[in-house]
Amino acid sequence: MYEYMFFHEDIQAQFIMFLREKGVVASAKSDELGHLVEVSEEIDDALLDAVEARYDQLMDETESLVTSEDAESFAVSGIWVTLGDGRRSFAPVEVALMQKLNAALDLPEIQTLVEAIVQAVETPDDRPLCKRHEG
Repeated sequence: MYEYMFFHEDIQAQFIMFLREKGVVASAKSDELGHLVEVSEEIDDALLDAVEARYDQLMDETESLVTSEDAESFAVSGIWVTLGDGRRSFAPVEVALMQKLNAALDLPEIQTLVEAIVQAVETPDDRPLCKRHEG
C-alpha cells in the first residue's frame, strides 16, 4: 500500500479528487497526526509517476501554506511504519530531514528503507554482514 500524508484537509481533498479523475481507488483516514491517503500497490508505473508528481506539487503547496501561516503546528512530518504484527505507528521526522529524503528517494524507495529498518529492529541479526546470505 502506498501512503500519502497530508497536514491540511483541503490539500488531501485535492489529492483524492486527482486520484478519482485518474481512476485510482484510494482510501482516506484522518487522525490527530494528519490526513492519510492510501493507494493500492496494484498501479502501473506510469500512473504511479503521475500520482507522485501530483503529490509533490501538493507538498509544495503545503510548504507555501506553512511558510505563509507562520505556524509551527503545521511543520510536522514523519513516516508511517507497519510493524511485523500489523500494527502501524507514525514516526515523527524533522521536516528538513524529510525534505532531503523526499528529494533523494521516491516513495517506494523510502518504504523499502523503512521496511528494512523495521525488519532489523524486530529480528536482530548479530552476524557480520559478510556472513549473511539472502535467500
